[in-house]
Amino acid sequence: VGLLFAALCSAQEQESVDALRPPTLLGKMAPEYPVQKWINRESKKSDKKLTLLYFWSTSNPTAAYIDIPRFNKFAKEFKDRLNIIGLTADPVEYITNIEPAIEFPYAYAPQAVKNFKIKVYGYCYILNARGKVIYEGFPLLEGEIISEKFLKKLIRKHYKKK
Repeated sequence: VGLLFAALCSAQEQESVDALRPPTLLGKMAPEYPVQKWINRESKKSDKKLTLLYFWSTSNPTAAYIDIPRFNKFAKEFKDRLNIIGLTADPVEYITNIEPAIEFPYAYAPQAVKNFKIKVYGYCYILNARGKVIYEGFPLLEGEIISEKFLKKLIRKHYKKK
């Protein structure tokens, strides 16, 4: 009975997480992610680098305390092979003085949020140099964690050297 209860609880947790996910784009070309206003600096597109799109909001404290410091570190460590871009639909006045500071390019991009059908913030996509989605998920969820080791593996596989 205990094992059956645990299995049911686990299945219910998975269903509730899955209900928060946007429709899958894995293996498909990513939708456009137009930026209405860059906040700290503009991100330059690259035909070599991978791009990590991080959909975030000030309403999600996970971003401020866990994701942003990790992504700041990754932006420095992988700067020659990975673009990290933060995208949000939060009003511009809410996102100009973020603490901790966001050190990678971030922008007010409500149309991008709509194009990707984001239901809950803290969701990520990683695109190859052509714009194909090679990762999607919640970067802190078991089985979907974006770690230094994971990024190195994706870069080895997908980064265009020439």
